[in-house]
Amino acid sequence: ITLIIFLASNFISKSKLLNFYEVLKIIFFILCLLFYCNSFLSFYIYFELSILPIFLIILGWGYQTERVRAGLALLFYTITASMPLLVFLVNIVLFIKVFYFRQLFYKLNFNSLSILVTLRIILAFLVKLPIFLGHIWLPKAHVEAPVVGSILLAAVLLKLGGYGLARLT
Repeated sequence: ITLIIFLASNFISKSKLLNFYEVLKIIFFILCLLFYCNSFLSFYIYFELSILPIFLIILGWGYQTERVRAGLALLFYTITASMPLLVFLVNIVLFIKVFYFRQLFYKLNFNSLSILVTLRIILAFLVKLPIFLGHIWLPKAHVEAPVVGSILLAAVLLKLGGYGLARLT
């Protein structure tokens, strides 16, 4: 994917190319931290922070004036869907003293959680999956992003929802 992204970045003007490479370095650094972390809160922070570089790519290198609207839709959909997950993570860290993914299996009984709470937690990951009604922001983001941003969005960021679900289960 990295090779394809660098090949597709030839379509970006030379004056904005250096800043674009810096944004790519930031997203790859965030993704490396996301895949290597073991604690819940750091996973949540890196999971949500991975939206910021694609937001910058849409705003900085998008083609049309609707790019601001698409970037804001991307931010607001992911933030509003992830708030219940943040509340859940803060509660289990403060009250149940679960800090790592390994402790989740032993200390929490998912049968005792209500179905509504479980669905609200899963919603944070479903917004980043390319599923019907879960990604209303996605067509806007793909249309307004440059080719490289669309490649990055489809190849990496949309897979983070599935990775988050797999990591939580």
